[in-house]
Formats: sequence, structure tokens, C-alpha cells
Amino acid sequence: LYVLNHHGGIYLDADVFVLRSLERWQRCAFAMGVDSEMPKLNNGLLIAARNSTFGQRWWHNLTKWDGFGWDVHSSEYPYANCKRWPESVAASPLLGTLAPPQNRPNGLSAAITRSGVARQLLLRDRDALHMTAFDKWVEGGEETLWELVKHALNSAVEHSGGRHTLTPAQGECVDHILRSGVRRMYTGRALRQQVVSAAKYRRKEAHGS
Repeated sequence: LYVLNHHGGIYLDADVFVLRSLERWQRCAFAMGVDSEMPKLNNGLLIAARNSTFGQRWWHNLTKWDGFGWDVHSSEYPYANCKRWPESVAASPLLGTLAPPQNRPNGLSAAITRSGVARQLLLRDRDALHMTAFDKWVEGGEETLWELVKHALNSAVEHSGGRHTLTPAQGECVDHILRSGVRRMYTGRALRQQVVSAAKYRRKEAHGS
């Protein structure tokens, strides 16, 4: 938040998947996802202009944080600010969270786990997905999670201009992720393999072989 206030930009948690361009949200002074099932804003995806009023207020409050109640300061406080000064932030479910289905058996996550139609509607409408409690997603909604991840990856490739525009190293990373599946995608070993593969291709490209 400090960096965003000073320079502007986009912050993403590692378990956020971007489905389409976030450019329209960059026209806002500050943008975050809203959790449609809880009174919170999504602190895993922040889009901000430099020196935004919303960001400055939030940072001022965080400077008083005593190390306890992180969720209150990072999700509930910005939600309260949004309710009080709605003109200062674009809060949208299009950038929101998806909790694991076992956490909310009657919520959206459970619905998209049960229904392919609901899943397709979600992917059609959302600009980004923040898959909170990722480990629980792996355990309780692995098949659905993998479909969402593959969709996000293929969308990114498409928006970059297509597979033919990727370097060999980028193409190898994409293939490795698609081969790995959810359970291996975030393990240290899988990540190291992606880095090593990319490094090998870079060396080959540098030597013209």
C-alpha cells in the first residue's frame, strides 16, 4: 500500500488469477474487489493511482496497527471507508474473492463446483479471481480450481497475442504448468523446474542454438 500510494500501480497476491485486462480499473483513483458474501474488500488485489485519497486514509489507519486484528485493518476497515466515501474507491465483485466451497457450502464457490454453467458464467463476468485459502481449494475443489487456472492461463496467452508470440522459454513454462496440475503447481519443486527450464532456453537463445 505504501508503494502504491507513492507510485501507483497494481498489487496482486500469488493466488489471484487475472482473466482479462485490468486497464479500465486503472482509470479509477483506487479499485478493489468486494466480497459479495461478507462485509469486506479484497486486499489481495489493489489497483491505485498515486496519492489517492482512499489509499492515504487506509495507510494512515495502518500506521496505528498494533499487530493484532490484521483482517480488521486490511479488509474490514477499507470496506467501512468504502461505505462512508463510496466516491473514493471502485469496489466491484468483478475483482472479488472466491472462498473454498467447504467454507461456504451455500455460496458461489459451492455453486460453481456443482455446476459447469455457473462456472462458465463466472468466467464470462469476472475480470479477476482471488482464490482465498488456496490449500483448502486444492483439497476441497481441485477439479474446479484447475479449470479456473487453465482458463486464466489460456486467456493470458490469448491476450498476449497467441501462442506463436511466446518465446520458447515462455512456451515451456506454460506447458509445464499445464502438465503439472494444481497439486504440483505451487510446490517448490515445480517452481524450481519452471525456473530451470526457462533458464536453459534463455541460454540456448543467447548462444543461437
